[in-house]
Parts: sequence; C-alpha cells; structure tokens
Amino acid sequence: MMQSKLEKGRIRVAIWSLTEQSEKQKYTVAVEHSDTPEHIIREAIFKRIRCNDRYKSQENKCRAVEEFQSSYALKVAGSEQYFLLDCPISQYKYVRRCIAKGEVPQLMLMSKKHIYANLPSFEVRVPSYIRKAPSSLTPPSVNSKVIQLWRIDANFRLKITSATYVNVKDGDSIYVRVGIFHGTEPLCVIRESKYVPHSQPRWDEWIEFDLRVSDFPRSAKLCVSVCSVKRRNKNKDEHTMLCWGNLNLFDFRHRLLADKVSLNLWVVPKGLDETLNPLGIVGSNPMRDSPSIELEFESQSAPVIYPSLNDYKEYNSFIQGIDEKRKNNMDDGTNTQITKGEWNQLIDISKRDPLAEISEQEKEALWKLRLYCREIPDILPRLLDAVKWNSRDDVAELYLLLEEWPDVTPQVSLELLDCKYADLVVRKKAVEWLDKMSDEDLAQYLLQLFKRALLNRKIGHFFFWHLKSELQTSTQCLAIRFGLLLEGFCRGLDKDLKGLIKQVEAMEKLTKLTDSLKDRMNESVKDRLKFLSDQMRQADYMESLQFFRSPLENHTMLGNLDVSRCRVMDSAKKPLWLVWDNPDPLAEVQIIKIMDHIWHTEGLDLRMTPYTCLATGSQVGMIEVVDSTQLYKWIREHNKNKVDQAIETFTLSCAGYCVATFILGIGDRHPDNIMVSEDGQIFHIDFGHFLGHFKKKVCKGKENPIKSEEFARFQELCGKAYLSLRKHANLLITLFTMMLPTGITELQSINDIGYLRQTLAVEKTETDALAYFQSMFSDAYEQVKKAEIQEMPKHRLDLDGASSSKRPKDESPSSTKPGLKMNPHSALPYTPRYFELFRKRITLPVWEYRDKFLDLLGQHQCICLVGETGSGKTTQIPQWCAEYASKERKSVACTQPRRVAAMSVAQRVSEEMDVSLGQEVGYSIRFEDCSGPRTILKYMTDGMLLREAMSDPMLDAYKVILLDEAHERTLATDILMGVLKTVTTHRNDLKLVIMSATLDAGKFQNYFDNAPLMNVPGRTHPVEIFYTPEPERDYLEAAIRTVIQIHMCEEQEGDCLLFLTGQEEIEEACKRIKREVDNLGNEIGDLKCIPLYSTLPPNLQQRIFEPAPGRKSNGAVGRKIVVSTNIAETSLTIDGVVFVIDPGFSKQKVYNPRIRVESLLVSPISKASAQQRAGRAGRTKPGKCFRLYTEKAFKNEMQENTYPEILRSNLGSVVIQLKKTGH
Repeated sequence: MMQSKLEKGRIRVAIWSLTEQSEKQKYTVAVEHSDTPEHIIREAIFKRIRCNDRYKSQENKCRAVEEFQSSYALKVAGSEQYFLLDCPISQYKYVRRCIAKGEVPQLMLMSKKHIYANLPSFEVRVPSYIRKAPSSLTPPSVNSKVIQLWRIDANFRLKITSATYVNVKDGDSIYVRVGIFHGTEPLCVIRESKYVPHSQPRWDEWIEFDLRVSDFPRSAKLCVSVCSVKRRNKNKDEHTMLCWGNLNLFDFRHRLLADKVSLNLWVVPKGLDETLNPLGIVGSNPMRDSPSIELEFESQSAPVIYPSLNDYKEYNSFIQGIDEKRKNNMDDGTNTQITKGEWNQLIDISKRDPLAEISEQEKEALWKLRLYCREIPDILPRLLDAVKWNSRDDVAELYLLLEEWPDVTPQVSLELLDCKYADLVVRKKAVEWLDKMSDEDLAQYLLQLFKRALLNRKIGHFFFWHLKSELQTSTQCLAIRFGLLLEGFCRGLDKDLKGLIKQVEAMEKLTKLTDSLKDRMNESVKDRLKFLSDQMRQADYMESLQFFRSPLENHTMLGNLDVSRCRVMDSAKKPLWLVWDNPDPLAEVQIIKIMDHIWHTEGLDLRMTPYTCLATGSQVGMIEVVDSTQLYKWIREHNKNKVDQAIETFTLSCAGYCVATFILGIGDRHPDNIMVSEDGQIFHIDFGHFLGHFKKKVCKGKENPIKSEEFARFQELCGKAYLSLRKHANLLITLFTMMLPTGITELQSINDIGYLRQTLAVEKTETDALAYFQSMFSDAYEQVKKAEIQEMPKHRLDLDGASSSKRPKDESPSSTKPGLKMNPHSALPYTPRYFELFRKRITLPVWEYRDKFLDLLGQHQCICLVGETGSGKTTQIPQWCAEYASKERKSVACTQPRRVAAMSVAQRVSEEMDVSLGQEVGYSIRFEDCSGPRTILKYMTDGMLLREAMSDPMLDAYKVILLDEAHERTLATDILMGVLKTVTTHRNDLKLVIMSATLDAGKFQNYFDNAPLMNVPGRTHPVEIFYTPEPERDYLEAAIRTVIQIHMCEEQEGDCLLFLTGQEEIEEACKRIKREVDNLGNEIGDLKCIPLYSTLPPNLQQRIFEPAPGRKSNGAVGRKIVVSTNIAETSLTIDGVVFVIDPGFSKQKVYNPRIRVESLLVSPISKASAQQRAGRAGRTKPGKCFRLYTEKAFKNEMQENTYPEILRSNLGSVVIQLKKTGH
C-alpha cells in the first residue's frame, strides 16, 4: 500500500541546513524507500558541495562525503526527533506519515557533536534519609540466626483478637472471614470466626488452616473481612461484608510475619457482593479513623525466612534423587512421547484468551506435558494456571522450568504482570522479557506499565504526567507510593527537571485561569473572552505560557502564545482553546493507537489519527484540537489536485474507526464527536461510553445508502482490519484487565471485559468470526435508514408506517410475517438473519397449528399440549404467547427442568425474534439472571419460577406461564402445578400452558379441570435401534468401547452422544476415550470429547454446540463426542448428533424415610427416558441408537415412566416452600 504512493518507487526528501552565513538552505533528494539515513546524509552533503570551488574534482567530492557523513545526523524539522537507527528510511513513523499524506518529509542536517554536547548529564541525587538507612531496613547478616520456612512442620494458625471502629448499621452479630490467597486463587478452605455481638467485637480465637506453613508460596497473602449476619424471617440469614483488608505474609526481607499486627481495613467497594476482596489493595489503610482489626501470628525462636532460589534448586535435586522414576521424569509421564492429540490440545489451550476458563482435566494435562509446553512459549500463563501453588514440589519444578523458558511475546509478558500471577520469580521474568522491547513499543503500554522512564525522554515524559495526575485521584495509600516513585524519578532527571517544572507551572496557571472563568458563568461570552485576554497578556502568564515543551508531545516546543486566537469554549467545564505558533500535533489515544500499530504490523495503513489527550491532574488535562467541517465539498476544496487521494484517506480511516468502535463498544456516536481533517482523515473524539455501555435511543426511518463496488471494497477492508485485531485479542483483553483497579466507570468488573470477548469472537474459528462480523456489519447497514434519533420511546408503535388501528384484525402488532419491515419488539428493522430463520421456522410441524393454538389460548385458561420430539414447541409456542401477552404489556414465563436448556433455548429464540439476549428475551437460572425491565419472554428453570412465587404469590408480572417438559415430573414442576392451579382461581386473566413430549397427558387434563388437549406431531428421522445380545457387566467399559468402535468403523459422518450417570463417570470416560483415540495413531480422524453435567459452568456447557473436527486428508471422519448426564434427554438439540449410546442408567434422588436421608442412586431408566434418548439421534438426520442392554430387559424389566420426583423426595422443604408462597 505504501509503495503505490511513491513516485517511481522513490521518496523525495527535503534537507535543510545552515550556510556559513547562517542562512537556511534546502536541498531535495530522491532516494529509495530502503535507503538508510546515512545514505540520505551522503546525498545531502554531495548536493551541498556540488558547486563548491573547494571540491572541484569528483574524487575530492567523494573524499569529502566520506569524511563528513559520519559527523551528521538527521532531525525532523520543527521537532526534537532524530533518525539515529541504521534502518530503512521508510520505517520511521514521520516518513510513513508524510508518504500517506502525499507530503515531502522535511529534515535537517545536524552536527552530532552539537547534539551530544546538548544532551543533559544525569546524576541521581540520593537523599540523606536513604543514605542513613535505619537498622530495621538493613538485610539480615550472614551470621544472624534465622529459621528456614521449610523447617516449620505445622499448620498455619492465626489468632483473631478484636476489632475497632466497625460500623454496623444493622446486624445481630459480626464475625471474621479469613483466607490465604495466591493472586486470586485460594490456597486452602476459607475459615470463619465465631459470631459475637456487634457491640462487643472481641474474639480472642485461634484459627487453624489446612495448609502447612512450609507450603506457603512467596507471594501468599492473608485476606480478612469483618462481616455482619442479620437473622431474617423464616430462619434465613443475611451476610454482609462491612470492611476488608489484605496483608502479605512475607515482608520485603522475605520474613514471615510474626507477633501481633494491627491492620487498618478498607470500606467495601460499590457493587462488591463477595465476602473477601483478594483483588483489593495489599497493606494497611493509612486513614487513622478507619476500622481496624488486631491479629496475632505465631512466633518462633528466630525470624522465619523464605527459601532462596538456590534452596529450591537443591530441593528439586533432592526430590529427583529419591525415586529413579522421578530421576528419569517417568513417574508422571513427562518423558513419554507426546501424542498428536495432546499436542493439538496444547495448541488449542495456548490460543485461548486470558479470561477463558480451563477445566481441571486440561490443567492436569498441562502439568503432565509441562516439558513440551516450552515449545509453545506463549502458553506460559495457562501453565501457571495449572500450578498448585500450595505444593512445594510444583513450585520447585516451575522455577526450574522458568530458568530455561524461551522468550515470550511482549503481550504475554504484560499478561504475566496481572495480579493473577503474583509470584515474584514469574514477575521478574516478565520484566526481563519486557526489557527487550523497543522504546516505541513499550511507550504504547505506559498507562498499564511504568518502566524505562529514565532511559528514554519520551517515556519519562509521560511517566511523569501519569504519576502526577494519579497523585490527586488515588487513595492515600497509593498516593504515597506514587509520590515516592515520582520523587525518585525527579531526582534522576537532574538538569532536565527544569523543563518539566516549566510545564507544571504552565498547567497550574491554566488551571487557575479556568477556575476563575467558572466563577463568571453568568457573564456574557464577550466579557469572559475579554477577561481571558487580559489575564493572558499579564507578564507572569506570558512568561509561563510560552517557549516550553508541550505536555501532549514532548518533541514539540511551543512558541509564542497567540492570545488573539485563544477563546473559552461553551462546555460546562469551560475548557480553554489555546493556540501557539507552529505546534506539531502528534500522539494518540492509547487503545486506538495500539490498534493502529497492530494494523501497520499486519500491513494495513488505515490512516488513524486519534486526537491526543493527557491527564495532568484531578479533572484537569489537555486535549489536542483539530478543526472539522462539512465533508465531501470541504475535502474537495482543500484537496483540489488530489481529491482521489483524500477520498481514499477518508475511506481507510473510516474503516479503521468503524472496526475500532465496534470492538471497543464505543457508544454515543453523532456528528458532534466525529471529526474530519483537511486531508480527509476521519477520527472520533469524546469516548464517554464504551464496552457496550450505550445510551438507549429509538430511531425513525431514513433511506439506505446505495451499495456500490466501492462500498463492497470498504466492507472487505473492514473485514481484514477486524481479523487483524482479532489475532491480537489476548493483548487487548490483557490491557483492559490491567486497568480494572483504576476505577473507570465503564470498567468495573471482569464482566465488562467480557464485552471484548464477545465482539472479538474469541471462541469462534476465524471463518465463523468473520461471518459474525459481516453479519453485524450487515445489521448496521440495514439500520442506516434509522439515523434520525428521537429521545422518547413513546413513538415505538408502527414504525413501518401503519398505525395499529389500520391493521387487519387477524394481524397482531407483533406479527412475525416476513412482509413486516420493522420489529415491534425492538423498534429496529428486521435483519437478514431474521428472514433466514423465519424460512426455517415455517417448516416446523408446530407452525401449521399456530392459529388453532391462539384460538384455544383466547378461549381457555389452561391448555395441555403434547408435542413430539422435533415439533418445535419449545421455541415457537412461547413466542406466540409473547405476542398474545404484548397486548397487555405483560411478560411470558417458560420453565425448563434444566439450566442448559433454559440458556440455549433463550439464545435461539432471541435470534428468531431478532432481539438481544438479556433484553426482550432472557433467561433466569440459579446464580445468573440474564433479563431486564424490557424482557417480554423469559426462560427459566422451574425452581426459579417457584422462587419468584415466594415473593410474588400471584405472579402478577406474567400473563402466560408455560410449563415445558412436564412429563419429567420434577419436584419443582409438580409443586408449580399445585401453586398455579390455586393462582388461576384468583386470576382469571392468567393463561397456563402445560407442554409434554409424551402422550400420557390425560392426568394433566384431569388435574386442570378437563383442559383442552392439543396434539402436535414431531419431525424426527428414522432411528435404528441396536441392543446387546447379553447384559453388560461394566456399562462404562462397554460405553467407551462402543464409542471407539463407532469412531473407527462408521463411515457415516456424525457426532456421538453418550449418556452416563454423573460428573465422576463423565470425566473418567472423557479421559479414557481421549487416551484410547490417541493410542490409535494418526490414521483415524480427530475426536473432540466434551463433557456435559449440571454443575459445569455455563460457558463450558455451551461447548457442546461447537462444530466437530473436519475430515483428514486421508478421508478419516472427525467427530464430536458429547458425554452427558440425562440433562441432554430433552429440549436440547445438538446439531450433528447421529449416534446415541445409552447404557440404560441414570442417577435418581431417593429418600429413605426410616433413616431420613436423601441420596443419589444409580438406577435403571424408564422406557419413556429410553425413547427420549433414542430420539436425540434423529433430530437432524437418520441415526442409530446403541442400547447397552438386552431387548428383553427393555420390554419386560423397565418401567413405563420414571417415578415422579415428589414420590421419592423428602417433603419437608416442600411444605416450607408452600408456606412461604402462602398456599
């Protein structure tokens, strides 16, 4: 792209120099883009002496060039930037910027002698209080008596004595929670003290932890909190954290804390619901009136000191010498040949982003293959996640690995400085790797990282201003630390400190002037401008505000202040618009600048020009200003001879900002904060809302732009820019993670950073990620017609141009017919994805029953519906109910017996309704509520609806309630049926729909007073059933064998679904299947084994929807194996499943009334469950079901239906729940 802008592949450069009469003289030379500064200097010298009588012959001229070329250096005209590196001229940023703008680089020939003579000399002045260090700060002498940590053979004990100044607004008792953490990971079980009255906060209690003192890692910290407990009605306790504190267990001399310690605590951050805060500040609160807690650590006969690295080396050698297997690294498999499957697993883990979870199985695999991890250096953070930091053996092994670990990328080095990785050896290694970065690269991350400030003027400049601004905005504890850092830095500046002092004086003058103008808010603009001019013309102001380096860009010297062009702007803060002679605007907003750097690295020049901004104090800073005005006409007027180039610049920069604002979730975009420079560069200002924190607006229609070849090229360019940034997703996520403690309003928790993971599509393949981005691009294109913003949502009706009164009676406002252009739920145009899904929806068997269902819903209060597998009842019926309920502006609730079903169905329905998940369509499961005030359709587990009934017995929020999968007869579903039958007698407006997948619905009809029954046929493909000839002795072994046989022998493509009874069996099966496949060699296809059980985190449950591995070059089929409990029997449709393996068992809850104990027993399933499992194989194509039991057992020994849970449960809790609901 750059070469296309060169004239015959050459760069024209203007070289300025001074003649002997001190007059300016300019030479223009044309050089290759690969020429170095030394070559340009030779050309310039040659041109200068070409007509000099002193050098008449060509030989003399060449000799003069050789003599003087090493005495000069190139400098950017008007800026303190020098070209000192021996690299191609086109690699310098200034030159590249000139090429992009079509300008001639302006350089100066400077004498190196003059440059070096003006370099400041640095002398760090050590203050007297450092030279005379107190004895308490001196390190222990060699002969001083200490005890090594590993010699303490006891569990850690801590005495909690008392607390003071604890403010308890409401609480019966208070107690102390204590945990030992390494980074964010607890090293042992968190302990609690006894409860005491809040008026007498004294415990005098020793607490023992199940952690040996000898197993402490160096960066172990103690996390404590004082909590209150309030006894509520119904014996329910409410726990609240009142204050918290963190304390390093080892001091800076590596000594373990001992004796009594008084720790001043911190107030609880807003929004923190946990009862400990390991992410918080480590150390005592400096505020004297803060809450305080008295602790006592056990003392030894001498100070306990942490082992050195040499001690760890000796320990590692000692451990290896104990066992011959360990000596050969064979006991844990680290010396065995790694299989292809294991290598692929390491590659997959290394590509995950910093916030992605790693399962326990994967952690075990990482540690087992730790020696091979060195071949993938950037996997180091994931390996650290697998380390057991409370194991001395693991830590010793890790330190040994780190000594020989290859260099990691700068992005990974930054990640290792996150608080998650607290070990000092790891952090020291990360700093060593970062030290190898160039100054230019390091300067990009200065907001997250302070280093190398004294060695580079540019870095030091911003280091100074970042620290100074934080002094006024940080807590007192951090302000002290920053103050000490700033003092040390300033002492090392020596003579160069004067320049920074000049900048500080200028900023103080301007701040004082701005404050004075705020007091004149009621004066006219003319009077304020006169006051500004009069003040600036005073001698002390003119002296302070002229001839100093710009705080925005230290390379630029600001000259005379043009007071006549300075003015006061109209914003509430009354910012000053200041103009100096010939300022040289440079620098960028940090994250946008990093994105631009990434694009340049990937070969994309998108002409990004983020404006410069710098905080200089609390609520005070400087912003670079670039004028803007109208678009095409204005660009054409200012680029008469290069209109095409200006338009290309506009297109490229527009593409860059489109992608950047999408990924960062920057909202509040309107013409007032989108600027255009004279050469066509577009750029954004005022990033007040980001990471998806948008202002809510409702839009009104305008015409679409016309698509053209140029638009298609623009879309393709955006896609390339998106994929380039996506390759560096880990870097962007790491940078935001490191900024979490800064208190930025839009960046309060890990969940906010989750927005980046979503927009970067980190869990998708590159092809799927590009498809996702292009889909979002198309959605945005379709919504261009809605560019006129209206502030109030009262005009949401009939955005397609027709009012409700003009609609046909048979067409509801929320009709899903594809002829409707606007979505009545979101007031946005339907996207192409909606119509694509709509064409699939109308082919579902349930669709032709739509009118019949709505008629029944209008005529009856309760409906029983039997929908066979594949009918579409779970996704379509609730949408029709939402249409029905929208007339009264009420919501619809649809229950599911399992969490994963509620989440996946809600995701699918939100896509079909073309709305956002968590907005119009949401879900509610235990520990997670993804819904909001705009939610009109909520999927939830039956237990969550029952919980809502406790606080709202009449369930007034809902117009229609659907109980899906009622045939499963879970305890919560049966209770809900009783509750809802009572509610319907008091609420005639409430509609109830009971949906079942089996034909045994007569009992539901009878219970709900002969409710009408509606049958919907299913749409399943034929499933071939296979039985075993003899009963299997070990169903787990038989299941694993069947999976391997299917994968090896079945030529048909398709995934497998294996049903097992619980988490332990599933994880064991996954390990064994993976091991068996790895041992079969490379001739068979790849296999991805995915576990699924109820306690698995929701994001890991969603892995079942990932695509299967593709075919190999030899034609071997790749498959996905989902190993699941019975939660995959109903509701879930896992695309691609063709083979089902059914051992015939599940875990069922059983209550023994004699001993009053509930337990989970492995029991045979029912025929109904067996049919449901077999149906999973025929959802998308013909399939096969392998039943690992005999046909005789199926026909004669299995019961027809599973006993309802209510018949095998302790009903004590049921009675309490019913009392709570008022029934």
